[in-house]
Amino acid sequence: MPVKRIFLAVGLMLCMLTTACAPAQERQTQSVSTSNPTASDLLESNPGASLFMYQGTVYMAGVDWVDELELTRGEPAAEVLRQSANGEGFENGMANKLEKGTILYEAAERSDVLIADTPEDEIRFYGMVEG
Repeated sequence: MPVKRIFLAVGLMLCMLTTACAPAQERQTQSVSTSNPTASDLLESNPGASLFMYQGTVYMAGVDWVDELELTRGEPAAEVLRQSANGEGFENGMANKLEKGTILYEAAERSDVLIADTPEDEIRFYGMVEG
């Protein structure tokens, strides 16, 4: 009986040694990088979107759940400096539909929403971030 146990123990140790010392298989890893959508990306998927770029983030109007929030206008945040009909070369201060000179305000309750003050109405813009 003790001989069988010794053989069993030696066999188990050999198995562990051969698998522990075997070269590790190469692992294939795939890295996925995410970045915020660009104005071009957003206009490609939604050609009628109204966009504004502020502090490197593209904000989009017409996000239903944002329009339903009870928000108040906070401090002035930005002004539309230029218009661009397409999303190419979009920079801070650019909009594709808002008029040059339109003032956008922070939403007092949320840091990811800007509120544009237009003659027709108040328009809410949501920061389109990946994450």
